[in-house]
Amino acid sequence: MISRIERDGDRFDLSVNGERVPLYGYMTYLPGRGKYEDFARAGVRLMFVPIYMGDRGINQNTATRPMQKGFWTGEGRYDFTPVEEAFRLASAGGAYLVPRIMTEPPSWWDRAHPEELCRSFQGEPTHASFSSRRRLMDVTAALQAFWDWCGEAGWRERIAAWHLAGGNTEEFLRPTPHPGFLADYSRPAVEAWHAFIGQNIDPPGPLARRLAGENGLRDPEKDSLAIAYERFLSESVAGAVAELCREGKRITGGAIPMGAFYGYLVNVTDPEIGHGAIGTVLASPYVDFLASPFSYYRQRSSGVDWPIPGPVASARLHNKPWLIESDVRTCLTGSLKDACPQAAPKVNHLYEGGVWQGPDTVKGSLSLMKKALGSALCAGTGAWWFDMWGGWYDRSEFMAFHRRAAELFAAPRSGKGADVAVMLSEELIYRNTGSFAARAHQDLLAHMAMTGAAYDVYAMSDLNNIDWTQYRAAVFPGCETAPECPCPVRIVTGCAGEGRPVPGGTAEAEKAIICLADPAPEPDILREALMCAGAHIYSFTGDVCCAGRGYVCLHAAAPGVKRIYLPGMGRITDAFTGEVVNVSEAFGEFEMEAGETRLFAVEEDETGNGACSSSESER
Repeated sequence: MISRIERDGDRFDLSVNGERVPLYGYMTYLPGRGKYEDFARAGVRLMFVPIYMGDRGINQNTATRPMQKGFWTGEGRYDFTPVEEAFRLASAGGAYLVPRIMTEPPSWWDRAHPEELCRSFQGEPTHASFSSRRRLMDVTAALQAFWDWCGEAGWRERIAAWHLAGGNTEEFLRPTPHPGFLADYSRPAVEAWHAFIGQNIDPPGPLARRLAGENGLRDPEKDSLAIAYERFLSESVAGAVAELCREGKRITGGAIPMGAFYGYLVNVTDPEIGHGAIGTVLASPYVDFLASPFSYYRQRSSGVDWPIPGPVASARLHNKPWLIESDVRTCLTGSLKDACPQAAPKVNHLYEGGVWQGPDTVKGSLSLMKKALGSALCAGTGAWWFDMWGGWYDRSEFMAFHRRAAELFAAPRSGKGADVAVMLSEELIYRNTGSFAARAHQDLLAHMAMTGAAYDVYAMSDLNNIDWTQYRAAVFPGCETAPECPCPVRIVTGCAGEGRPVPGGTAEAEKAIICLADPAPEPDILREALMCAGAHIYSFTGDVCCAGRGYVCLHAAAPGVKRIYLPGMGRITDAFTGEVVNVSEAFGEFEMEAGETRLFAVEEDETGNGACSSSESER
C-alpha cells in the first residue's frame, strides 16, 4: 500500500496505489453495531476504526469506561484479537481502513512508571505526562508491534492512513480529573519547562496562574511567566502530536499519511488544555492532516452555527487537509447505557441528555445532517460520519442522504472563494483567564455565520503567510492582538485595551479601519462593517449561511422567505432535488421553515460573473 494526500486547488484527496479516494468516511465506537456495508454501498470508501492501546475509558471528566479491550497487555506483550475483529467488521464493504489509534498507555503502565505521570501542584496524578520521554518510547514500541502484526495478518494492504489519538476524548486534550487540577508539575514536565525557558526557573504556582490578569486577560508584562507556562503546556501537547506522527512515519516507512486531532482555537480557549500551539503542528512535515468535530456551541441546537474549531485555511496554507468528525445526532440516537452498558458511567447520566439528545423527527435529523455536510463542502474540509453508538443513520431516508452526500463529496469543487479572513489568536489563548477568548473566537465565528459573508479562518501565526490580495477584509479578535497587517481593510472586533484603532496596511491600499468594543459584535453590526469593507453578502436574513467551493448552504434561524444573492449573474440549484431556485439572474428566493437547511450548487453564467461554479448544478 502506498497512500498519499494529493491536492488539486483547494481540494484534498487520498491517492491509494494510484486510485483517487475522497477524504470522506464513516466510523462508530462500537464496530459490532456499525453499518459499514450500508455506507460502503452508499459510496463511502474510508472506514475509520477505533483501536485502543489501553484499558480505560476515553473521557476522564465523564467517567466513561472502556468500549473495547486494549491490545497492550503488558511490558512487551500485545494481544491484537480485538483489532482483528474490528478490522474484519469494518472491511466488510471492501473500503480502505483508517485506524484511529488511542495511544494513552494502559493503567498497568501508570502503576509501573509513577514518575512519568502528569501531576497537579498538589501532587495528584493523572495520565502519562505529554512531556514524558518514556511515554513516547514505549508507545512507539507498541505502534511498531501493531504495524508488524498488520503485516503478518495481511491488513497493511487495506490501511490508507493512521489517525493517532491521545489525551482526553482521544483529541489530545490535556486530562484534568477535576476543575481545580493545574498541570503539569511532574518531573518530566519541569525538566522540559527548564529547557523551554532556557533557565532553571520553577514553574509558576497556582496563585500566579489563577489570579493573573484582569478582565479575563493576562498582562503581557506583569504576567509574562504565567503566559510563558501556558505556552509551554500547549507546546508540549503539540510536540507530542508531532513526535508521534514522526514515529508513525518511521515505522511505516512513510507509506501512509499520519494525522491527529489538534488546534481547537475556537472552542478550547482554556490554556490549561493545551491546544494553543497549532503553528508547531502545522510546521511539522510529519503531520499530514488535522481533524476535529464541529464545535458543541449552544449544545448543537438548531438555528445556530456549530463553528469548525480550528483554522482550516491555515491548514490549507500548509498543504494539510482538515477533516471534520460529523457526529450529528438523529432521531435514532439512543443512550450509551443502552448501546454499551459496560462503557457508560455507573452513576452520572451525562451521556443521556443535552447535547446527546437528537432531534425528534426524521425531517429535523436530515436538516442537521445537511447543515453539517454544507459546512464541510463550503469550507473545503474532508469529513467522516461518526455513528458513535451505531444505528444513528439506520433508516432508508438517512442512507439516501448519505448516497447523495458521497456523490457531492466526490464531485469536482470550484468557484469563488471567501473575501473575508478571520484571524484566531494563539496569544489570546495563552493570555486568557476568563471568557474573553471564548467570546472573541467561538462567539465571533457563530455571529460571522449569520452575517451572510463568506470567510476563511486562519491562525494568527500565519499572518505574514497569507495572500491578502484575495481578501477585502480581515477580522481580528481584539485590538492588542491585531498587529501590522497588509490587508486593505481590518475590522477589529474586540479591545483588550481602550478600544483604540490599530493602524495597518499601506497608504495606497488602506480604505478604512473599524474598531468595535465587543469581542463578538451582533451579526447585523458585523454585516454592516463587512459591507463597508466591500465584502459580498449572500444572505441578509440573519440565518446561518456558509459559502464557497461551488456551494451555498443556508440553515434557517426563523421561518420565512429567504434569498441567496450572488455577486454577479448565475444559476442557483438545490444540490439534492435539482430544483433551480432563481427568480432573477442575481438571486434565488424560496421559503424555509425554522431549522430547515438547504444546500445549493451555484453555476456562474457564460460571462464569468457568477459567484461560484459546480458541475453538480445540472443534477
